[in-house]
Amino acid sequence: MKQFPCLHSKKAEEKKVLTKFTKLKEFGIGQIHLAADLFNPAAQGNKLKPTELIDTVGFICEVGHLMGLNVVKIRQDLADYRDKEGLWRCQFIWDGVANNELNPIL
Repeated sequence: MKQFPCLHSKKAEEKKVLTKFTKLKEFGIGQIHLAADLFNPAAQGNKLKPTELIDTVGFICEVGHLMGLNVVKIRQDLADYRDKEGLWRCQFIWDGVANNELNPIL
């Protein structure tokens, strides 16, 4: 059976795309979903394993750094959010969560 060069090229290209997609999925999709769970006021990442929580905070800080934000401030805000301190100590925020009044933006 004769091999056609374009078929071989398409298979190689398909493999390359799948490999890149897998790497992107491992890097971004999983991390972004864990970050969403952390930012969900009803969950606050409470079901994340300790290693997932550390990785998620690292991911959020890395994205913040890439955006030119103050990483120290991001870490402090995340700690305040989880501890319900600072801005997050306002009871009306958590009342909405307890009453299922807060829906995701998206």
